[in-house]
Amino acid sequence: MAETKDAHIDGRYPGSKMLASAIRNWWIYRIILPIENTCISLGITPNQLTILGFLANCFAALAFYNGYFFLGGTIIVLAGNLDFLDGRVARRTGQVSTYGGYLDSVLDRYTDSILFIGLAGYFHESWVLFVILLALFGSIMVSYTRAKAEAIGVPCKVGLMQRAERIFYLGAGAILSSFVTTSLMPFVEDPEQLPHYVLITILGIIAILANATAIYRIWHVITYLARQQSGNEP
Repeated sequence: MAETKDAHIDGRYPGSKMLASAIRNWWIYRIILPIENTCISLGITPNQLTILGFLANCFAALAFYNGYFFLGGTIIVLAGNLDFLDGRVARRTGQVSTYGGYLDSVLDRYTDSILFIGLAGYFHESWVLFVILLALFGSIMVSYTRAKAEAIGVPCKVGLMQRAERIFYLGAGAILSSFVTTSLMPFVEDPEQLPHYVLITILGIIAILANATAIYRIWHVITYLARQQSGNEP
């Protein structure tokens, strides 16, 4: 889900700028809503969806570790639906709770970390490992800067590479990378030596934009507090 419990309550990814609204709307009404109705009719709770999504991403990390990027990416995309559903189901069924929001937020952090750890295990002998570590560091800091800001009463939903974008691009990038690598196999002598160009590029984009988002949020909070102290901010 999103980075703090407010998204668990309203079931949205607030401030998502890198996912086109047309794609989001199609996804919500064509994919999410029918599944959401089914979950409600079956009595599946929001917390069950949260935990199921986390467990699915653990399998995705294991797939990454063993080099099954298409499988890992597919699981991430599917688990992303579960990650989005828990808040929507909570709102519609009146099961919104601080506990649910807290559980969701904590498992999101574990999910982010375990996915990058799975990738790091596969690329541990490559320079790509450093890109993965930067992406992991940026992802953690994007979440932490917002959580810390909101803890002191500063709204902080700014920035491009929020969690919805990171998860979407990582999953889609892994799937696309598998297709590209497979299509190049007939043209090389040793297919196992083919690098996953698309996935590496996506990881680089995440590393750059996630850290840029974290830095921008730090600047946003500092300037907000400075204006507040000067009496220019309510």
